Amino acid sequence: MADTLGELTAPQEVKEELNRVLTSTLDVMDEEQTTPGERAAYARIVDGVITTLEMAEDPTATPKEQDTLRNIAVLTTEAVEDISRVPPDERPRFMHDVQQNSDVPQTLQAPGARPRDPEDRFWILGTTKNTGDALARVHDPETTPEERREARRQLDRLSGSLRNSEYLAFIAEVKRHQAPAACVDVITKRTRDLGWRVGSLWGLSDSACATTVDEAARSGGRWSALFACVQRNPFSTCEVHVPKD
Repeated sequence: MADTLGELTAPQEVKEELNRVLTSTLDVMDEEQTTPGERAAYARIVDGVITTLEMAEDPTATPKEQDTLRNIAVLTTEAVEDISRVPPDERPRFMHDVQQNSDVPQTLQAPGARPRDPEDRFWILGTTKNTGDALARVHDPETTPEERREARRQLDRLSGSLRNSEYLAFIAEVKRHQAPAACVDVITKRTRDLGWRVGSLWGLSDSACATTVDEAARSGGRWSALFACVQRNPFSTCEVHVPKD
């Protein structure tokens, strides 16, 4: 961890703060009262932060991507610091949400998952940063009541993504074209991680959905323009083709 932070292209005070929080997190993991589930969640979060910092040093990433990745890492550590302030009955859910958000940059590294277009990657990372900001604010004693309410609203929208009426109509259309289970699974996971519409369209762009996208694009239905756009263009440009009720 020290080696990763030492090589980080960031102000020294940022590196020192990251090191402080990550070191204290490792200490909490070693405490007797930390449950096995909490220990596993902390470990995943630390891995996510380190991976995110390593990605920020990738010379193939754009400067905007690098800056956003560093911000995600900092916001994640800020959220981790707030875990002790979370009421015990809410803590497992909060830790799950922090872990889920910290996993997104790692998902981008998975074979076949990284979008080729920088616009798509930045849409994913920008959404991850916004969720990280909400997680960092929702239990921060220094945020205002209105900031805390807005952070909670944002997190509630994300957690309700799989029940969103537009998403339900979208996934019904995907299934209508006999999408394989792998396609439905990747759309569901990425929607859960990032929400409707960014996660859903990222999932739709996956190779597991290629045949479904091709068939739906040629179907001439009210959703066909969206599928055709995802097939031909960066999926971040395709929101305009979501059918209006």
